[in-house]
Amino acid sequence: RWVYILWLMLHFSYMCAFTHFSLRVTEMYNTNITGFSHDAMEERHQLHQNLSYLFIFLPIFYLFTEFVDWFGSRPYGWQMMHNKTFFARLIKRTRTEWVITGNGPYRMVLILFCLSTIAWLVTFKADVKLQIVFLSSTLLFGWMFVLFFTRGCRVTSRFSIMIQKMFFRDLMYFLAVFMVIMVAFTFAVHALYA
Repeated sequence: RWVYILWLMLHFSYMCAFTHFSLRVTEMYNTNITGFSHDAMEERHQLHQNLSYLFIFLPIFYLFTEFVDWFGSRPYGWQMMHNKTFFARLIKRTRTEWVITGNGPYRMVLILFCLSTIAWLVTFKADVKLQIVFLSSTLLFGWMFVLFFTRGCRVTSRFSIMIQKMFFRDLMYFLAVFMVIMVAFTFAVHALYA
């Protein structure tokens, strides 16, 4: 129980700090701040570059623990699968883990959060405009993972599972149909006006 609460506090404080940092960085890049000299702006840019390294430790820790859980340990489910190849064990473990009300969708969100954070840091250090895409996906997946912790509270657990079912099952079907319709209309409008 205490590990769960400490994990919630760690991830929530990380997301608050990262959101504040991202707001400051995008504000500095998007507006011309009056009253600052060129040297002061360079100093603030260097400060943001140095502070960005702090935000890589938690995603790397998350990736490491997920990697150990999937490949390094031998959970009970893997011990029961004698005489099977590693690939067959991995497929069976993925099927049992990926149920709508289980932890599978949140584990995927966590992995996407980690990968987008690493991609954001690389593009931020290279000062590429594409960093905004990775920054927004990092914020989206990070705050979406906070919903994982609402499952532990007695008051919000039913609503969390309801939202999880709606998002990872019903909304995905809707988005699949919506994407087909959007592609069809895009090509139709392009053919009409091209």
